[in-house]
Amino acid sequence: MTTLTRKCQYALRALYFLANEYGKGPILSPRISASVNAPATFLQAILYELKTAGLVGSRRGPQGGFYLQIPPNRITVGSIIRIIDGPLTSIPCLGEGRVCTDCPIPDACHTQLLMRGIHETVAGILDRTTLLPDFKPESGISAAA
Repeated sequence: MTTLTRKCQYALRALYFLANEYGKGPILSPRISASVNAPATFLQAILYELKTAGLVGSRRGPQGGFYLQIPPNRITVGSIIRIIDGPLTSIPCLGEGRVCTDCPIPDACHTQLLMRGIHETVAGILDRTTLLPDFKPESGISAAA
């Protein structure tokens, strides 16, 4: 993962919004769309993808809309990114079961060791960060980093 796609950014915004509204009942997609500044049709498709993944539920009718299927403290940012954008790494030799085919020394590659450390640190932070609205960055990590 080098950057988040626009789709993933919208998904995260929508899920943070739903986390803030957790327990208050379903919310219509136009309200979610307006609140997170996302195109309505695109966001609705994202919400259905999140529904298929089991994170979001929906109800039809006058009291219908979307809601979190799981408590926000059990949904991690890492899981959302994986659902929407796929694996957290775009480096071929770091994925599960992947082998670097063009590296002459795959077992002793210093670049791979460095990138693995970076990947594990980022993945660890994303997998510990939930949708709780009172999130505070970990100590020692600045928002500007």
